[in-house]
Amino acid sequence: MDTTALSSEDLKALDSVRTQLYNLTRSIQTLNRGIRSTHPLPPWPSIHTSTQMLAQATHDLITNLSNHAEIFNKVVVYPSTNYPGRTQEDILGQLLRKKLEPPVEKLVEEGLSIEASKYHDEGVCDRSRTWLLERIGEYIQTEMEDNFTADERARGLDTVNTGLRRKLDPRRPSDDDDDDEDEESDDEDDEKMEDVQVPLSVTSVNVTTDGPVEFGMGQVATNPTGTVRTEEDILRFATSGATVRPAGPPIRK
Repeated sequence: MDTTALSSEDLKALDSVRTQLYNLTRSIQTLNRGIRSTHPLPPWPSIHTSTQMLAQATHDLITNLSNHAEIFNKVVVYPSTNYPGRTQEDILGQLLRKKLEPPVEKLVEEGLSIEASKYHDEGVCDRSRTWLLERIGEYIQTEMEDNFTADERARGLDTVNTGLRRKLDPRRPSDDDDDDEDEESDDEDDEKMEDVQVPLSVTSVNVTTDGPVEFGMGQVATNPTGTVRTEEDILRFATSGATVRPAGPPIRK
């Protein structure tokens, strides 16, 4: 390779990438050999430390390639006239290879698919999270009957900070149902009593020694000969005080 067009900084960048690739390859081989040959497997802390070192070495290599991407895209490798092409044909083929080897290409495709599925999974998680938040909010606002959760009731309602100015009803929904049933039974009892109710009215007025007036209640006596008033007559009397005189006997001509 002709190095006349490369500066010292470019040569240092190429050499640093070569060194990083060599060290990364040796580390991967060491970890692979240790896992395959050791029985039982190496301790988990040791494997974890090795994987962390590999991840850091890979990150450093990617950073170095990104920082010198311009020079690496311009560099072209070709053998010089004095290169032993016959004896080092395998290495020469590796250096001049433009495509990845089949195993490496398969690994790259798997890595790209994992990266694509990661973004797909993140989209699914975001949509699921949005739907769950909307559904939980709808349940709390329209469907949840109890103002407190089971955990809050177990820990005590006195320690619950709702952040609301108004006080929430501490009763359970079952207690409200019992109250509703009691009210319904009371209403039914009132209706039954209304069926047998006797008309009452003020029949006597007494003044006690303390001063308050006591009203006696008794059965109202009806007048069979009284005049029957219509609703219109009652409303007219209530609004204007005017009474309707009963019609007299017809005048004979």
